[in-house]
Amino acid sequence: MHDITDSQGTWDVVGAYGPIRARLNPMSGKDDGDYFHGQSNGHGYTHGCLCYGTDTRFAEYMWNNMPHAPLPAAIDVPTDQP
Repeated sequence: MHDITDSQGTWDVVGAYGPIRARLNPMSGKDDGDYFHGQSNGHGYTHGCLCYGTDTRFAEYMWNNMPHAPLPAAIDVPTDQP
């Protein structure tokens, strides 16, 4: 990830999405374009993505140890209370 500069200024992309992000592909159904990403700008919200905030340990583990392995995750899936 990197910040983007255009004629209107510099956009804080790294602050909003962290230094690395991973696309979450749906197993079936509509693809909403969700990601697993960091965030360092302090806003604390996403648009439906999973966010690890400023703690990059899990993302670094995936980057270094799981380059070709799928990581099962469920987004927007109804759950039952335990």
